[in-house]
Amino acid sequence: MLGYSAVSAKMVWMAVVVLLCFRYGNAKYYTWHAQGIHNVAAEKDHSAYLSEEYFDAHLTSLGWNQVDNLRRHVISSGLAKKIDLVITSPLLRTMQTAVGVFGGDGFVDEAKGLPLMIENAGNCGRPAISSVETLPFIAVEACREHLGVHPCDRRRTISEYQILFPSLDFSLIESNEDNLWKPDVREANEDLADRGIQFINCFANCELRSLVLVDNRFIS
Repeated sequence: MLGYSAVSAKMVWMAVVVLLCFRYGNAKYYTWHAQGIHNVAAEKDHSAYLSEEYFDAHLTSLGWNQVDNLRRHVISSGLAKKIDLVITSPLLRTMQTAVGVFGGDGFVDEAKGLPLMIENAGNCGRPAISSVETLPFIAVEACREHLGVHPCDRRRTISEYQILFPSLDFSLIESNEDNLWKPDVREANEDLADRGIQFINCFANCELRSLVLVDNRFIS
């Protein structure tokens, strides 16, 4: 058995998906967010993770290309028709990935409902994304990446996100402010693993054919 010191956030959330499959039987899918601006910066200098410049980092243009490619695969493979729920971490890059891959087409008519994502959300330069005839999307605090120290992992207020993603459900998040992220303390692996268990228990009684978890490690 791996000790906590050997556990990464990626390993925790992959384990969560496996446990959900075994415990509740339904199909679960897991994808990481697409490339964010902090990923590019950290490849050149790992200390970039400490920079406020990358607070709640958004996707790069390559990241959006990754989103578009995955969306085409999800549609062509028929996977889109097998999913009942999309769960996303409440960070800009994960929500951009989630709605970009699994959301509707271009938003054209507000009379049919609010968009999943408004135009240019997070300075992405992308058109609005429709919520018409799409899956339900819900943001869950428990499935966030390692918390603390790195500004890229600190979220905005929920009220700000509700403007950017009007049709995304934030009702399970109790605090408008990010009370989990600490500027000088990196979350212990034990606490990260405990959050994984909290996440499993949160969806223990959901009767779903399948769900997708969009988390905070980028698609390569």
